[in-house]
Amino acid sequence: MRVLLTTLCFLAACGGGENGAPGPASSVDGGKWDAAAPPTPDAGNTDDTTVPDAVDASWEAGSDAARDMGRSTEAAIPDATSIGDVRVGDIGDATSDVSADASGIDAGADGGGTDASGVDTGGPTAGMWLKGDLHVHCNHSTDAMDTTVAEVIAKAESLAFDYFVLTDHDNHVEGKISTWSDPDYHSDKMVLLYGAEWTTAKGHANIFGTKPYDYAPIWAARDGDGAASIAIAHAQGLHFSVNHPAAKDLWEWGFELDFDSMEVWTAPFVFPDANIDAIAKWDQLLLGGRRLGVRGGSDSHHQHDLESTLFNTGNPTTWIYSRAKSGDALLEGLKAGHVSVSYAATAERADFTADVDGDGAYETIVGDNVRPADGKAIRFKIDITGFRATSTYNVTVFKNGVSFKNWQLTSASVAFEDAPIGGERAYYRVELRGPTSDAPILSSVAFGDFIALTNPIYVAYP
Repeated sequence: MRVLLTTLCFLAACGGGENGAPGPASSVDGGKWDAAAPPTPDAGNTDDTTVPDAVDASWEAGSDAARDMGRSTEAAIPDATSIGDVRVGDIGDATSDVSADASGIDAGADGGGTDASGVDTGGPTAGMWLKGDLHVHCNHSTDAMDTTVAEVIAKAESLAFDYFVLTDHDNHVEGKISTWSDPDYHSDKMVLLYGAEWTTAKGHANIFGTKPYDYAPIWAARDGDGAASIAIAHAQGLHFSVNHPAAKDLWEWGFELDFDSMEVWTAPFVFPDANIDAIAKWDQLLLGGRRLGVRGGSDSHHQHDLESTLFNTGNPTTWIYSRAKSGDALLEGLKAGHVSVSYAATAERADFTADVDGDGAYETIVGDNVRPADGKAIRFKIDITGFRATSTYNVTVFKNGVSFKNWQLTSASVAFEDAPIGGERAYYRVELRGPTSDAPILSSVAFGDFIALTNPIYVAYP
């Protein structure tokens, strides 16, 4: 069915022009923005209450050193040392010095907080970005019978994934999850999680664990209240993550339930899934005061047919900032929303950080919740990891679900300031658009120009 939908949508889009359905870049737009009328770029000015134009312009210029952000609590240093994607330094902004009072931060599920001086130490004080795919099927699902576990593992390893999970449909095996005992479900290169897709008439969700778990009670409760299945999963220390909530398999169990994360980017961005609607729903939940981390998932089923040539494992790829390369640390990072999503394993990643206390070190990352002193501005920075010198990027910051800042970038970094109203909730997140040159040629229209998406940085959330 997905192959048919993808093919039909692809053919329809090809008849609709080179760029698919045009429109402005926004949290609820589909595919490419109209090249003839792009969003109005931010000229480099912040609000009048923040910093002078000259300082702001120097921030936006970025630097080579700023392309890899660290998480140190020490003072900013002029360069960062990286080992793979391990962050062991922190990048300060040598061109600016805007002071602010020290303030607190709530880093979420994986630690962090404030040190004795109240400095924003952020989430995990040391860690690394790890990439993988959190929604993939094989021949333990009856709609993926042409694809073996060994083939999917090999595909994931070829993409240099750090972690991986197979999430076969529970109803295809009557709740007796067989994927985990498949002798080919192992890897010496990746952290393997253990998952299954909770597949019901009112919605789907992936349930993740770090080892095989008891699925029988979850299966027994699947036709009852959705809250019961979530509670049973949580009782086993598992992570319950809603899948494609706005696709053909809508999430109808209720968004007030206590699930841990949500998939807002499934397969290519433009079609066959309604990712723009999933993001709009996420914004609605955030505006209502919920801190909810989101992720991507390819939902790939095949390695041999037409679908595999249009999109595959890693389309999109979910990056998790993790304190260690372990299953426990990965699920902690996912729960905390320390997550960025890119359209492919080799694509650029959007890194979004903040300096709340004005010490020049950007300790706050996506998923963190900060509480600045009343009236004090927060310094934010966006870095494009994997920046390509030949590309022009459209970077949009959304504040409380509305486009707030926009730049057309030919450099790897941009920074800005904003002073949230004291005591009021706010959240900021980033969307990155531009050439999706690593997408399969046959389905470039389906991918559109949507490169990457970050989770929010929160201000004064519960």
